[in-house]
Amino acid sequence: AILRAEGERIQAYHLRGYVFFGSVGPLLDRLKQSLDNTPRPACILLDFGAVSGFDFSAINGLCRFMHAAQAVGARVVLSAASEKLENGLERSLPSAIHENLLFEPDADHALERCEDIVLAAWRPDPAADGDPGDTLLERVVGDMERHLDRQVVFEDMVDELRDWLEPCEYDAGEALVSIGEPQKGLQLLTRGQASAFDSTGARLFQCGPGDAVELRGAFGAHSAETAMIADQPCRTMMLTPVARLWLEENEEQLIVKLYRYLLTIELGRHAHT
Repeated sequence: AILRAEGERIQAYHLRGYVFFGSVGPLLDRLKQSLDNTPRPACILLDFGAVSGFDFSAINGLCRFMHAAQAVGARVVLSAASEKLENGLERSLPSAIHENLLFEPDADHALERCEDIVLAAWRPDPAADGDPGDTLLERVVGDMERHLDRQVVFEDMVDELRDWLEPCEYDAGEALVSIGEPQKGLQLLTRGQASAFDSTGARLFQCGPGDAVELRGAFGAHSAETAMIADQPCRTMMLTPVARLWLEENEEQLIVKLYRYLLTIELGRHAHT
């Protein structure tokens, strides 16, 4: 709930190509403008995963930006920074500013670090009308109630569908779905958590009990465009295309209930991305 309310305090930039004197100027202008945003950013994420190289003027410009970020209290988090960049920043920045930088191996870990910063920095605004703490508590309670209501619906639905579902078990680190792999059906996650990754290895989102994995798998031959890896031991219940077709022909109310549920969770996922 805090991240949904305060998430805009994370400003992320994915840098590409070769950063040199001709491109660093517009980049710095944009970065410095972000420091004037309202609310002021708690952290700036700079992802160098797609940067092929940079010259001295780029390091010089980044150092000026980091001075400005420090002055307004914004932490700078760098992901996938090369050893050359790290060494250049260490040589060019005062130790007090360099020690305030945070380095992460990839954008996923960097975003998690930014989220931690926002959570740690959250403070109610005493000038705001009402008690922000109460507002946040109401939001958390509302989220929990909606989640519990959804779980009740999900468990009842899985129980009704049990005769047409096939159980699948996965160990931690095992792929529920691999990119390019033809899917045998739609999987409903009943236990554990799993994370979705794109072809670059960046984590997209995490699924838990009540979520659906590869919705299109229930509608025939379909190759997955994202991977789903078990974060912990997982159990799913699979609905194959054959079973779905039988349900459409013989259990119309039950299949409509499933479709309505899938639409609800898909809309909820897009609302939070």
